Amino acid sequence: MQSDLSRPQLLYTLQNMMRNLMWQSQKHAMDTLDRLGLTVPQMIVLEAIKMLEGRCVMNDLVRSTYRSGATTTGSGERLMSASLCG
Repeated sequence: MQSDLSRPQLLYTLQNMMRNLMWQSQKHAMDTLDRLGLTVPQMIVLEAIKMLEGRCVMNDLVRSTYRSGATTTGSGERLMSASLCG
């Protein structure tokens, strides 16, 4: 298959398509979190709990999320208050 675009034009077009796809994906993710009433740090903690099969202590979450202890503790407390983890 022959393209009418030069190599630089094709690369530029592909770059723009990838940027648009990433932007749409990010927007969808943020809209979903907003509808769920979650922040990004809270979602990261929930994903870590899932990855650790629900058996973890705060130090496990801090280590697996690469977040500070204060951020992880705050997110965890808000998740527990909302009965999303326990």
